[in-house]
Amino acid sequence: MTSATKMVNIGRLLGRRDTGVSLIKLQRYISTAEKVSCDREFREVAIEVPWGKIAGKHWGPPDVKPIIALHGWQDNAGSFDPLIKHLPEDLSILAVDFPGHGHSSWLPKGMMYANLVYIQLVHRIKQHYNMNRVGLIGHSLGGIMCFNYTALFPDAVKFVVAFDNFKYPVYDSKKYLPIFIKNWEKFFQIEEMRTAAPRHSEKNAIERYIRGTRNSLDEEMCRTLLVRGATRHADGTLTFNRDPRVQFFLFDNGFSNEQLIDMASRIRCPYAVIKGENSTFREEKEFYSEVLQVIKGHSPDFRFHTMPGTHHFHMTNKSDLADLISPFIKKHV
Repeated sequence: MTSATKMVNIGRLLGRRDTGVSLIKLQRYISTAEKVSCDREFREVAIEVPWGKIAGKHWGPPDVKPIIALHGWQDNAGSFDPLIKHLPEDLSILAVDFPGHGHSSWLPKGMMYANLVYIQLVHRIKQHYNMNRVGLIGHSLGGIMCFNYTALFPDAVKFVVAFDNFKYPVYDSKKYLPIFIKNWEKFFQIEEMRTAAPRHSEKNAIERYIRGTRNSLDEEMCRTLLVRGATRHADGTLTFNRDPRVQFFLFDNGFSNEQLIDMASRIRCPYAVIKGENSTFREEKEFYSEVLQVIKGHSPDFRFHTMPGTHHFHMTNKSDLADLISPFIKKHV
């Protein structure tokens, strides 16, 4: 491990002394056109689902059942490009676009994007590849879905590696409910719109990306995400590929800390969480810590590390991060 990463004590990280967690063939409906990115080959994948397709990028040996990599909210599979360049080439990794993101199909009209939409994605991919157990990598929303799937189906998961957010935050209902209601109203407004999707200059698209992530992304990261995240027109303008409905915060996240602790107690697989040092907590720090404590108590190999960077540190600190997680993944894959 380099000096850029560190294993920390959760209690010290959170400013508490009493916490004490030691951180520690693709089959049918598939495209086999190979591409090269960052000196690494990948295959574009399309998996049929009832509402269309789930798109993804399969890196590594095509005859090996893949680890599933799940990106963050309003990002896409390209989020993992920088990191995968630095991971061992013999690892088979399928980075997918969530429904409504990147090249994946949008949900039918009238449907809302919610937790179970994303959780069932893991199940469908697992069925597609006829896997009994699966390794999971997730960033932010992807990390949260890893937690939820693993808690529901603990015997179906080999290991989890989560970047930054690793579970549902515990929300203050007084703050959350007004946001939910506002987004509920916007959902129906969007449904009635008949205008074409707006076009943006590349500069404006990048600025919107950066602003929307509160400066977690930089220009280089935005350009990486725009490869799958936008369609370029003949005049040079861009249209975002994501379904506008995904931006509405209509998740049924009514979990209390006690319920999340109960969910964590069901986890039995090796589990690694890496937190960006410049990324904020989206809940009381104690809630974050307490659930980590429970996972540590039930996981046969628990790791917690911090790493310099923002919420998207996995796109910038890719070399150090790859050095950190590669032994863990190789051990448990």
